[in-house]
Amino acid sequence: MGYLLLQAWRSLRHHRVFSLNVLFILAVSIGALMAAITLYLQVMVKPLPYPHAEHLYSVKGHIYHQDKPFYSNALSAVAAFDIAQESVFDLASPLVYHDILMITEQASPRLNATFGFANLFELMGMEFELGGPFSEPSSRNAFNHEVVVSYTFWQNQLAGASDVIGTTIRLREQSYRITGVLTQQSQEAELYQPGRFSEVYLPFLASNWVDLTPGHSGAIRPQIKVLGRLNNQFSANQAAQLITPQQQQIFKQDHLNTPFKDHEVRFELVSLKEQLHGKSESTSHTLLLAAIGLLLIALVNVLALFIMRVTEQQKKLAIEMALGATPRQVFTQLLLQTGLLFFISYLLGNAIAYILLQQVQFWGSGEFSLLSRLALSWPVQLAVLGLCVGLAIVFALIALLNLNAKQLILSLRQSGKGAAQQLSTAIKQGLLVAQLTLALLLVAAMSSIMLWSWQALNTPLGFNEQNLYLLQLEQPDFDYNGEVYAAKKHQALALLTAIQQLPEVNSAALAMDHPLEYAWFSAVNTEFNEATQINPYGHGISAAFFNTTEQTILAGRTFSDDEVNNGARVMLINQTVANKLGLTYQDIGRTLYSRQPDEPYTLIGIVKDIHQPNVGPIDRVYLPVNFYHTHTLIRTQNGIKPSINTLNKLIQQLNPQARALAFISVADFKSAAFKYQRLALWSSFLLGSFALLIAASGIYSLLNYQHTLSRAQMGMHLLLGATTSRFIVLQAIAMLSLLLKACLLLVVCIGLLFLLSAPNGFASWLTINALIIKGIIVSVLLVAAVLLISAWHSSRALLTSWPMHNLRS
Repeated sequence: MGYLLLQAWRSLRHHRVFSLNVLFILAVSIGALMAAITLYLQVMVKPLPYPHAEHLYSVKGHIYHQDKPFYSNALSAVAAFDIAQESVFDLASPLVYHDILMITEQASPRLNATFGFANLFELMGMEFELGGPFSEPSSRNAFNHEVVVSYTFWQNQLAGASDVIGTTIRLREQSYRITGVLTQQSQEAELYQPGRFSEVYLPFLASNWVDLTPGHSGAIRPQIKVLGRLNNQFSANQAAQLITPQQQQIFKQDHLNTPFKDHEVRFELVSLKEQLHGKSESTSHTLLLAAIGLLLIALVNVLALFIMRVTEQQKKLAIEMALGATPRQVFTQLLLQTGLLFFISYLLGNAIAYILLQQVQFWGSGEFSLLSRLALSWPVQLAVLGLCVGLAIVFALIALLNLNAKQLILSLRQSGKGAAQQLSTAIKQGLLVAQLTLALLLVAAMSSIMLWSWQALNTPLGFNEQNLYLLQLEQPDFDYNGEVYAAKKHQALALLTAIQQLPEVNSAALAMDHPLEYAWFSAVNTEFNEATQINPYGHGISAAFFNTTEQTILAGRTFSDDEVNNGARVMLINQTVANKLGLTYQDIGRTLYSRQPDEPYTLIGIVKDIHQPNVGPIDRVYLPVNFYHTHTLIRTQNGIKPSINTLNKLIQQLNPQARALAFISVADFKSAAFKYQRLALWSSFLLGSFALLIAASGIYSLLNYQHTLSRAQMGMHLLLGATTSRFIVLQAIAMLSLLLKACLLLVVCIGLLFLLSAPNGFASWLTINALIIKGIIVSVLLVAAVLLISAWHSSRALLTSWPMHNLRS
């Protein structure tokens, strides 16, 4: 066996072009398949790393108005606190996610914080390196100043000291006693944002967003969640039906005399697995199907190469069989060659799969939960190795069945290479059409995804996000006390003036948030009619907002400083709202109504839409900033921005107790929001390129084989007066006819896919997305170019050589 294996290795070394071609094709397809299977198993099969994960559910709250969704995926602190104590859960905790400042003498780092019940650590299976959880509050209105810190925080901020239990840290001007340090392996469920992991964990009531006093059931936020272990006696729907009536009653009582009196709250329970996977479920399906398609192209390609090589070796095999070699020995020889190629390809495929998974983690971990745990597992490696062994056996059998022993012996008696056994025209054309069809299908799918991703990444936002920053202050959320409001207003205006005078700053404005964020609803209509009003997102801004963002005012004007300072009843709307209300540029100055009929607004401007990442244009209105909760939007000089220390000095000159919580780059926010599109663009480009390369390799090899066998015939035609241009035209016509057959098969394949996947069958053809059609056109053009270039290059040497040489060869 060792001798036969050595002979197989020498044979492959002797045919380097063939061997390298096969190794490239198989290694790429095997690597892509292993990476896609690993991603699929991680998302669809592998259980979540939490105890009783199949019973863990997240509660989502929705507000409806006249059976239409008004606000979704958010809860109030009141509802979260009460729901977590419902009997439908064996164990549950309300959760609040927001940042908090750690106050030290040297700096004030911003920390990711989670606020919840002490049982949240048991819910998520989080274990302690030191100490234990904080204690539960003694009443609904009190909490102990205790904190649990993560392993990373312990190492980075506390130098990994072993005596930290019982010591205190200052968080937002208050001291908290450390009760526990989590282990390095402890990882919370990413309920709020993928890739967000908290550094400190505090009691639920410690959050300044939590107010359990009557009347606050409408203070809903997307950062408030509930995670619970559902009791086996209830289904998710039953639990939601039991929770909703009580919370609906509380909500109604709190809003008897508010504009929300006709609204209602509803709840649903979503499994933690569904909550965490998000878009990654469809992405894993797409990548797995693409990898399987790539493997099919590779297998058709490699099969053609093997058959051609065995056909070329027929004289050698005939001599061996004439000297007494049995079909079993010939099969063993073929199997060792195919097995050696598949095994080397498998080893290279492992390396390619590792690189691909690293790239998926880099591009997708901020968008998809659980991708940080991606790793090649031995079951996947073993399964793919078994697949490679099986394919090696099948390929050797197909090659053996393609041989005819009597024909091989007869070939020894023939003179000249042209008389040797060749692949039939039907087999050659069948292999070419099969490769072309698979390549067209995969490249069309990948091109469509690439076009969608490229379009999303390059759609203008409607303002200039470069060099634009939002300065957030650490401050109480809302305080309606008149003196506090006046102090906030004075501080905000004074800070705005001081920032505008910095040399690094071009312009600045007050805003509730940056242009890509939206948090609260307003209501607007051309008449006071709740049945026909629309509920756009509201944005509180100052006069210089549009100048700072460089967002275009299409008609009218922005606010004046007096209108902002006095809280005038004026409003700007975007194009989407104007279209829904039937307003034009000539309607500037018209009266619009919100929630109170006796407090109308005057329309003073219509502004260009902002294209929200992953959403598109949304309904939005702009109102004078209310100073209860405001931040500063800053446009800096190109490539220059003030440091956080500089900004903190300005802030503390006005208020020694205030600090900068965050200095957010809007460009970075946009980049993070489009991470999914970049992952899709990168993966589809890679898979599409691999498909084209593999198809080009197989097509070129088949055409080169065909032209080599036709050398004498071509030489004779050239000697008899045929021109090179005529050969090229005939060759192009032959290739395009093959492409036409492949396109017909492509249409049949797409039709079958729509029939199988769409409930309306052929009616779905009427709704084919324009991007899919563009993807098919791009695919046909690319494959046609590959086909024509391969045909021209493989025949170029024969057409440019001396005809008599071709005839003699």
